[in-house]
Amino acid sequence: MGKDLELFVTALPAWLHCPICLEAAYPPLLVCAEQHIVCHSRAMAARVEVSPLVKRAFEEYSVKCRHRGCTWVGAISEESTHSNVTCMHRLVSCTQCNVHVAVSKTEEHIATECVETEIACPRGGANCGGMQKGLHRRGKSAEHDETCAEFECRVPDCKTRTTLANRTEHEAGCVRLRNEKAALAKEVGALRAQVAQLSTGRPAVSDGTPASRVDAGTSGSSAKRPKTNDDALLSHLSMRAAARTSAFGFKHSYHGH
Repeated sequence: MGKDLELFVTALPAWLHCPICLEAAYPPLLVCAEQHIVCHSRAMAARVEVSPLVKRAFEEYSVKCRHRGCTWVGAISEESTHSNVTCMHRLVSCTQCNVHVAVSKTEEHIATECVETEIACPRGGANCGGMQKGLHRRGKSAEHDETCAEFECRVPDCKTRTTLANRTEHEAGCVRLRNEKAALAKEVGALRAQVAQLSTGRPAVSDGTPASRVDAGTSGSSAKRPKTNDDALLSHLSMRAAARTSAFGFKHSYHGH
């Protein structure tokens, strides 16, 4: 095959086309006494020679690089060296996975795409699950994820880490625990306000502190109110709330379930 006509910046005249392959007849070889030319790959005669005159005619036409993304433009005599040797957009095989990639993209490919590149677990590092067990080929990431126990719970403020298969169940329980704690906190707050009101006969302030205790604090008095049955009730209720939270049976350990 001759040179691709699409590489020429300006249209090549018909007399410089190879009559056999219909591409540019470069390098131009004379095949008969009539000065007919063909491209190098189509020369069938026993004795052929390059036509210096026709070759100079080709030099008048600039060509583009054959590789996508390259903006190089130059003489046709320099195109092969540029495209095959120096062009950073030419395709080469990845040394690890054999995928064809542009020379300028090889480092990026190995760092972010190559399925044969060894990488560390993005959650637990190289020692995820044990010494060096977090190292695996990028193409095996899905298999590693099946056993990795470093997936973090997505419920706010929960730092539990567990397996991907167990995370959905954990998060459902985690939400239930948060709701339970919120309900208990609301219940305890209401009971504290009731105890404060019963012990003083006066309404409690917004934080549950008896009004009498606020007055005593502002007046500088150091007198302490003796413990009452209401205090015992409050203590009992607080212990009950803690017991209910513990009885829920949902512990936030480092590795979850």
